[in-house]
Amino acid sequence: MSSPSSALTTFAFRLGQRYGTIVCDLECRRPVTLLPDREQATSQAWLMGHASITTVARDRGGGYGEAIAKALPHADQVADRWHLMENASRAFLDAVRA
Repeated sequence: MSSPSSALTTFAFRLGQRYGTIVCDLECRRPVTLLPDREQATSQAWLMGHASITTVARDRGGGYGEAIAKALPHADQVADRWHLMENASRAFLDAVRA
């Protein structure tokens, strides 16, 4: 993987059954790999083999933040697009209701 920007997010193999992690190249906008679960150790092991990654967009689940911090302490962590919009919408609605 040559891209310095990646994304980690949870996906369902079958809704409500078993979950995994999809790793995407944010520059090419393509999946790179599917990890078999969303465990911190699995994500951390994959990330350790890709030290050139400098930015990771991630969701809030699966211990991704800690995995990134341990495997790629130099990498910037940002919210993925869905969670960014979710957080912004919630903050806006809270401000309007106040």
